[in-house]
Parts: sequence; structure tokens; C-alpha cells
Amino acid sequence: MGNGTRARSDGKRTRVGNKPDIMPGPGDTFVTAGPAWATLSNTPFRSHKQTNYEGGISAPLIAWWPGVVKAGQISAELSHITDITATVFDVSGQNYPEAFDNRTVAPMDGKSLCPVLKGKPRNGHESLCWATSGHKAVRIANWKLVAAPKGKWQLYDLSKDRAETRDLSSAHPERVAEMNEVFEQWQKAR
Repeated sequence: MGNGTRARSDGKRTRVGNKPDIMPGPGDTFVTAGPAWATLSNTPFRSHKQTNYEGGISAPLIAWWPGVVKAGQISAELSHITDITATVFDVSGQNYPEAFDNRTVAPMDGKSLCPVLKGKPRNGHESLCWATSGHKAVRIANWKLVAAPKGKWQLYDLSKDRAETRDLSSAHPERVAEMNEVFEQWQKAR
């Protein structure tokens, strides 16, 4: 389709690109913020989606469950999107299937957020790992190890530096090695 145009799934042509003469909004446009504005939009977090810095992977969760979730309750519990599935199975009282349509179902990665929603501690994740578009990261408690594609590992203490501005990898090489091993084991298991 050349000339910067593409088509929607219904075949209608769209104008694509971040150009001043293409205003976002109508159904025939596909305009994005682009990396610079996406990063700015995530302030104070670093970077944007498609990376594993906080600007790419951190998102708030707002829950409403009358009689269960206390209004105004805030938790800093480390969690992952996979915890939503585990929570739905927990709340519904359903068992996670081992097979579906004659296929084996991968084990569930998530852990139920029900205790957190009820204001109680839970047995959470020992570690969380990500591999996204060549970016990689591992988080253990408040420590996060992250690298851009073909970049070296960077280490951050998120309890003191949530915006990932002070790389502590050279001050803690043993922690970098330990967390790298956790990441490598996770990647092998995938």
C-alpha cells in the first residue's frame, strides 16, 4: 500500500505516521506518541513500553470489591499481570485446568492477589523476570537488574531509586551475578 498508508482489518485504508498534518482521532488515522513522548508520559519512571525499565513494566492496579477491598487501601505488593488470572481462579473457586481441547495447559505462573485485596500479606513471588523485544530484567524484592538489547546489566534498589537513576551494578557485582543466574534459569525453563 505504499505512501505511508496501511489498512484496518476491515480493509479501510489508514494514514500512518507522527506528522503535524495527520491529527489523531478519526478512524482513518494511526498516530502514536513515539518513543520520546511516551517516555515523557511515564515521568518519573524511566523509558516506555517495550522496555523493562519501570516506565515499560510498572502499572497501577485499582480494585473495587465491596465488602472486601477497603476504600483507600494502598499496597506496594510486588505483583505481575499473571496474578490476575490466579486471582480470578481463586475468587471463583475454580481449579486451573491441566488440559484443554486435548492439549496440555502450561502451569499457571501467577499467584492470587486475594490476600492483598483483603489487606493481608501473601506468599508472593521470589522473583519476577521479563524478556521483551531484546530487553531483559529480573526483580527480587526491592532489587532490579535490567538491560537494554545488547546492553550490560544495570542494578537498581527500587526502594531508594524507583526512577532507576543510579546504577549500582559496579558496587554490587555479587548481586548482579546472583540475579543474572536467576534470570538465566528462568529463561531456560521457558
